[in-house]
Amino acid sequence: MIKYFGYGFALACALSSGVSHAGTGDVANNALGNGVLLSGGAVGDPWKFYVGNPTNWHTPVRDGFANTRSPKNVQVDFVEDAIGYNVVEAKWRSGSTGQILWQSKRKLDLEPLATEGGALSLVLRVDEAPSDKVTLRMDCGYPCAGSFKLGQILSAVPQKQWFHLAIPLSCFADAGTKLSKVDSPLVVITNGSMGLSLADVRLVTNAPESSTINCST
Repeated sequence: MIKYFGYGFALACALSSGVSHAGTGDVANNALGNGVLLSGGAVGDPWKFYVGNPTNWHTPVRDGFANTRSPKNVQVDFVEDAIGYNVVEAKWRSGSTGQILWQSKRKLDLEPLATEGGALSLVLRVDEAPSDKVTLRMDCGYPCAGSFKLGQILSAVPQKQWFHLAIPLSCFADAGTKLSKVDSPLVVITNGSMGLSLADVRLVTNAPESSTINCST
């Protein structure tokens, strides 16, 4: 049975940023830095942030903004939340496949982190429920990837409310991701319309049990 947990913004961020990342840099030969993909409106090293559609799958997010072209179906803005925290607002419009993703220029080994019970941790908010299925993917160089169906969760949680979600790396490995050569730890893709805000994204160990998804979800 799927359990959904809604949190206030401050608590959700505390659940994510307070998770222990001890050893994260060591297990990947320091390539992961502190494991942060996004925090406080800043994109962590070694990751780059992109939007994309079939015209161009890798349009870089620059100066806190990006928009796909032909068609303009995905838009990303870095904005200030009501309590003064910088977050990412991502909007999809139906009519074409659209995605947001974080990618590294070189492939990174997440297998040691997975053996420590590692997970992909997100603090997010649904601003507009998805109109079509949503896939969360972890890529390891095309066509290598493992996918997780996210649409059911995003449709079930209350809108306009921050919550914390953690997906074990083992889920992606079971779905086909080769964790020894990950270049895109987070790809969110849909053909429909949707609105999501992201406050914190990172690779962690010891994610709270109450926020951790079962792989069969």
